[in-house]
Amino acid sequence: MHPITKSKLLTATYTMIAIILSILFLLRNQAMYLFEFLISYFSYLLFLYIEKKRNIRLENYIKWFYILSTTANSLFGEYFNLFNTSTIFDKLLHMVGTFTFALMAYSLFIKIFDSRVYTPAFIFTITVSLGMAIGVLFEIIEYIADIYLKTLNQPSLEDTNLDLIFNLIGAVLASLLIISNQKLVDDKR
Repeated sequence: MHPITKSKLLTATYTMIAIILSILFLLRNQAMYLFEFLISYFSYLLFLYIEKKRNIRLENYIKWFYILSTTANSLFGEYFNLFNTSTIFDKLLHMVGTFTFALMAYSLFIKIFDSRVYTPAFIFTITVSLGMAIGVLFEIIEYIADIYLKTLNQPSLEDTNLDLIFNLIGAVLASLLIISNQKLVDDKR
C-alpha cells in the first residue's frame, strides 16, 4: 500500500476513534477529558496540514504510535480510569509517549536541517535530549493543570520522578531504534 494511502487510512481511523471517544466523554459529562483528547486530535490534523504545506513527510509508523499513545491516554487512562486504578499504566504511557515524541522530534529534526549522516553518539544525544525535553514539558503542563485546574496529575514528587525515569527509558529506546535502522526516520537512506 502506498505511504500516502496508509496515512489517509490512519487519519480516517483516528477520526473514527475521535468521534467514538467524544461521544463516550459527552455521555459521561467528562468535558475536560474530551477537551484534552481533542487537543491531541487537532494537533495531529494541524501536523498533517503542515506536513502537506512544507512537504515534510513523517513516517506512518510514527503517526501510528501517536494515535496509539493519545488514544491509550484518553480511552484507557481517562475513560477506563487506569490512571487511578493501575500503578504501572501511567509509567508505561510515559515510556510509549516519550518514545513516540522522540521518534517524531528526531525525524523532523533531520528533515528540517537536511541532515546527511550522523554518528550513533550524535543520534543518541539528540534523540534523548529531544525526548526528555518533551517529557519535561508534559510534566510542566501537568503541574500547571494541577495548580490552576485542580487536577491531580502529579500526586507526589515520587510520581513525577518516576514519570521522568520512564520518559528517559522511552527516549533511549527511540534512539536505539533509530541507531539500529536509520532508514526508519530518514527517507534519504
